[in-house]
Amino acid sequence: MQNVYASFWRRLVAFIIDNIVISFPTMLLSGVVAALFMPQLLSSMEAEPSPQSISALLSTYGFVMLLNLVSALFFWLYYAFMESSAKQATLGKMAMGIKVVDENGQRISFARATGRTFAKIISYTILYFGFFMAAFTKKRQALHDLIATTYVVNAGYQPDGQPLPQEKFRPGCLILTLLAILTPIVLWFALMGWIITTGLKEANTATRNPHRMVAEQMKALAAQNTQTQPVELDGFTITAQEDGVYATPANTLTEFKLFIPYGGTDVCCQPGEDDDEEFNSCTLFAKGFPVCK
Repeated sequence: MQNVYASFWRRLVAFIIDNIVISFPTMLLSGVVAALFMPQLLSSMEAEPSPQSISALLSTYGFVMLLNLVSALFFWLYYAFMESSAKQATLGKMAMGIKVVDENGQRISFARATGRTFAKIISYTILYFGFFMAAFTKKRQALHDLIATTYVVNAGYQPDGQPLPQEKFRPGCLILTLLAILTPIVLWFALMGWIITTGLKEANTATRNPHRMVAEQMKALAAQNTQTQPVELDGFTITAQEDGVYATPANTLTEFKLFIPYGGTDVCCQPGEDDDEEFNSCTLFAKGFPVCK
């Protein structure tokens, strides 16, 4: 008997259709929740915490939890009821002309359809690999089919008392499936590694010289050798005085100043008058700058 089992591509299209059907009521309910609570929640975030803002936050959280519960129930009942019905298929499977049967080619029970539905959670959690298994297993079974002992066949199939036929194992499909899953994972880890490495380099640079932009501006003003209006930059006030360019932190709790003489090439740090020689505000807040002589 040929062409009994539904092809992987027909199952894939049916899967997409069913996900659209399941997502629609969830999106509708999400829009209702957003319309009811989002304005109040946003307005409460702009003001000081109050009983009203806390109540709005808790109400929104409660409705989100309820929405998740309703979505999970709909997911379960949609698949379990429809695949155990006389049609033996969801809307997506009906559209693609396929249905779900047991090992004897018969209609499955609601209990087995429930088990098959919850077994899909495993297929989801392993990066959809459980679904891709239908491309290369001998009876075109996905992982949840193997767990529930179910099969997806073409809608025209009628049981004849004989066991369901067994097709050849497809190693090529297995290799392509593994490549399709592993490639984005490898690329994702490579991207994350590049982002982390770049971030660490920037952090090390900032740690060695946390006020680099201020120092560059001071060097530019020192090279001009002219007094100009004060410049605000990166939490510092940069002023050109008679002997050189100074940068004073806007934070009055720190007493150090950055300094570069006119014509100079290096910025140094002047500790506060009450600072200790070894442990002072320069060593704490201006790492990377030598102490002015």
